[in-house]
Amino acid sequence: MTGGKVFQRSSRIFKFINSGAIFTSRDIRLHFAVIIYCGIIRKPKLRMYYTKSKLFETPGFKSILLQNKLLLLERFLHFVDISSFVDKSYTKDIKIKYIQEYIVNRWKIMLQPGRDISIDESLLLWKGRLSFKQSIRSKSARFGIKTFALACGKTGYVWNQIIYLGAGTEISQQYKYQATDVVMSLSEELLDAGRCIYLDNWYTSLEICDFLVQRKTDVVGTLRSYRKYLPKDVINAKLKSNERCVAYEQGYQFMVMHWKDKRDVYMITTCIPDTLEIVLRKGARKEVPTVIHIYNSNMGGVDLSDQMTTSYACERKRVKKWYKKFYFHLINLSIFNAQVIHKMLGGKLKALEFRMQLVSALVSFYGYDIVTSGQGGRLSLDGNPMRLVHRHFPSYVPETECKTAPQRRCVVCRKKGKRKDSRYECTPCDVGLCAAPCFQLYHSKKYY
Repeated sequence: MTGGKVFQRSSRIFKFINSGAIFTSRDIRLHFAVIIYCGIIRKPKLRMYYTKSKLFETPGFKSILLQNKLLLLERFLHFVDISSFVDKSYTKDIKIKYIQEYIVNRWKIMLQPGRDISIDESLLLWKGRLSFKQSIRSKSARFGIKTFALACGKTGYVWNQIIYLGAGTEISQQYKYQATDVVMSLSEELLDAGRCIYLDNWYTSLEICDFLVQRKTDVVGTLRSYRKYLPKDVINAKLKSNERCVAYEQGYQFMVMHWKDKRDVYMITTCIPDTLEIVLRKGARKEVPTVIHIYNSNMGGVDLSDQMTTSYACERKRVKKWYKKFYFHLINLSIFNAQVIHKMLGGKLKALEFRMQLVSALVSFYGYDIVTSGQGGRLSLDGNPMRLVHRHFPSYVPETECKTAPQRRCVVCRKKGKRKDSRYECTPCDVGLCAAPCFQLYHSKKYY
């Protein structure tokens, strides 16, 4: 019995425990490589990556993690012990809350967004039962876990994120409208710095504009015509195609605009003048208000991150626990953010190449040499590839309290069936080696 669940005697968990095997931090890092790998090469089930069928096999996958270890790691993947909460006073997202907070804080540390930032909803596909599952018809997923996200308007770098839990959503809850609470909670650390926030019509109101202007932050957003305190002569104006009507509120602090495109568009801004811009639409030049042009250029930060993380998504469809899928989603966003930083530093790798390089690096630094005998025997562990790609130098085995000249058993001789102790070791690899020829063999040949 483990964690309140009864397992059969034939379960792989008992075979794993009885064999004396353990999970290490190296296995967790290799699990990251597996998650990214599964996004690049898609298969319906994890077991299919280990198949021996000539039609469907992926030999490289076996060199990352053993099948039993991977399946057990995914089976028992948890981020919090709920049994430790005696009074059950925890939020609905407790199973992912702490790992999400940690990852989001890392996003904030790694990069500060520029002047233009956007706030919008994002939806992670989830069709199972979940009390806070949402439906957004304008999103490609339509049903799933909704998050409020703040992203850089130009690059799409996701800087902050809040999971929508209904009444239990962790936002400030000190303003009149929930949308205002969301905006202020997401952007609190970025205010008072002269930035400009781009919002859609659900968030935008005179209330949020007033609060943000007081915090030295500009606003550009679309409006809903029925919002309170808007100038009725502008909102109700009858306009022809490409005509506009403008009014300034509160001493020219806010500009409210009604523009007739294919349909009526209502905008509010605190920083963009009432001018026109020439843009190309379907190959034709057309005059549009400057506020519309700038809004379209900077509002799509969150949509850009959603689009760029779709092609090689780490989230697998057949995941039975919502918090595991959301964990894979956080890793996916982290990879996208890392690629944004990579490009800002002058890198030229595209999404696929960047992920392939990331998998290779994780396996090189943390991987095992998993080899099979010529007769197709069981997989065995033997060192790690780091011994082949780094510079290594022999050093004496450090002294201990009991011995002034301690020795270690040579791993190369041991593999050949010989018992030989040596005064030398490779400190980075943490193995004992004879000075010659074992040191050279160990660091130059994969199968020494």
